[in-house]
Amino acid sequence: MSAYEPPALMPATACPGVARHVLVRLLRPRGVPDGGRRRLRAEVWVPGQGTRTLHWSQPLRADTLAPGRLARAAIVEADLAATAPIEALRVWPAALAADVDLLQTVPDAWLGPQAAHTRAAFALLWQRLSEPMRAWFNALFWRHPQRLWAFVQARASLQHHHARAHGLLQHSLDCAQRALRLAAGDPSVDAEVLIMAALLHDLGKADEYRWDAAQRRWRLTLRGELIGHRLSTLQWMTEALAELPLASRPQALREMAVHHAIHACWAPDWVGLRRPRTPEALVLGSVDALSGQIDLIEQCRARGAPAGRYVPALGTRVYWGLGASATAT
Repeated sequence: MSAYEPPALMPATACPGVARHVLVRLLRPRGVPDGGRRRLRAEVWVPGQGTRTLHWSQPLRADTLAPGRLARAAIVEADLAATAPIEALRVWPAALAADVDLLQTVPDAWLGPQAAHTRAAFALLWQRLSEPMRAWFNALFWRHPQRLWAFVQARASLQHHHARAHGLLQHSLDCAQRALRLAAGDPSVDAEVLIMAALLHDLGKADEYRWDAAQRRWRLTLRGELIGHRLSTLQWMTEALAELPLASRPQALREMAVHHAIHACWAPDWVGLRRPRTPEALVLGSVDALSGQIDLIEQCRARGAPAGRYVPALGTRVYWGLGASATAT
């Protein structure tokens, strides 16, 4: 039995109804001693249901689950269908699973006002990944809820493209979508490698920026200053792979292809980095730049700037709507 499996449930005679093991994300757990046990209450996010209130008890010596963690809760079917607070039979840490779409397990507040659209966009990409790639992706966040929260909340830059809340996730999804469109019908491109690399190419930015309340501006974190998002991405992805049994990991060459697509860049060979040498790396490099450039233009439009405005980040003036104007005339 895995260390993450629950103890046996109490006999059916003491638990009328059918108990389901439901995946929940603990948002605000708190507890108080109750005799020889600890009585706990938590707001939880239940995929497909939304926020619910969960009550349960556990031995005093049992580890308290941290906020944000995924857990399994044994819940009587009738209680799950009702709207009242749920009395769980047991709650225990959820074992890493490759079949769980993690964006379905987070509350709307984590994803922002476009939560439904974001989940749908991610789900289409998730469906195209094999089980080993899904396991790799989930291992990055499963036991690191703060990292997942930061990944879906973070900005993609300090003052450049997608420099806003949820910008990192928006940019990552946009890159994956553009990459698939660009590579459509090309037999030389591995779509799985491309999706993984596009979704995770800026993962390290989840710990790259911090809000300086005293100066009222965004700044680099110490990790951002000394390590940078590229090395953070490499470290986290390598650690996530190490958590997986060899039989559950992607093939070694595909792992290498994902890393290469993310980290290849046009630097001199003596730097120790490699130029793009695979179709996936070339496609990702193109759409990464395009996604950022288009976002900068959209920011100009959103601010009501006139076409022909000089954009310092692009180093040139930009124009839009020329085709629409020509059609109208």
